[in-house]
Amino acid sequence: MTEDTTFTVARLDSLRTKPGRKTNLLEQLPNGWSISPLDPTTVLAPFTSLWLRPGYVLRAYQFKEGGNGNAVVWAVPVDAEFPDPKLCPRLRGVFLEPPKPPGALDDTMAAFEGDGTPWSYLCASLLARELGEFGAMWHGYEWSTHDILEAKPSTTTERQQIRGQKEAWQ
Repeated sequence: MTEDTTFTVARLDSLRTKPGRKTNLLEQLPNGWSISPLDPTTVLAPFTSLWLRPGYVLRAYQFKEGGNGNAVVWAVPVDAEFPDPKLCPRLRGVFLEPPKPPGALDDTMAAFEGDGTPWSYLCASLLARELGEFGAMWHGYEWSTHDILEAKPSTTTERQQIRGQKEAWQ
C-alpha cells in the first residue's frame, strides 16, 4: 500500500512568484520579439528542491504587442551565445512563433534536477507553469489567473465565491 502525500494550498501558493509582473521594465520594450530584460532564473528561487543542471543557464526572449506580452524561457549551455531574436530560427506553428537560440534544449524542464521527493515532482510541475507565465502582460496571463483549490467546494455559495463566479463550480 502506498502512502498519500499532501501539501497545503498555502505552501503551493508560496511558490507562485508571478514572475512576469514587472511590467514597468517590459512596457519600455519595442513591439515584437526582443531579449528579455528580466532574469528568468529568479523564478527558481522558491523551488529549493529543484536546481539547474551544471552547465546550463536560463535566458528569455520577450514578445510585446501594445500592452500584451508573453515570453519564452530557454535553457542554454552556459557558454552559448544568446543572439538577437531576429537572428534565430523561429518555431513555426507554435503560438507567436518564438525564436530559438543555438544550443537551447527543446524542453527547458530537461535542464532541471530535483531531490526525488514527492514535493520536488510537484514543484517541477509548478515551475513549468511559472516559467510559461514568465514575461506575461495583460492578455498574455494564463496560469496566474488560476487558483489552486485545497478541496472541492461543498456548497453552491462556496462555489460561487471562487473568483466571483455566478454559475456553479465544476
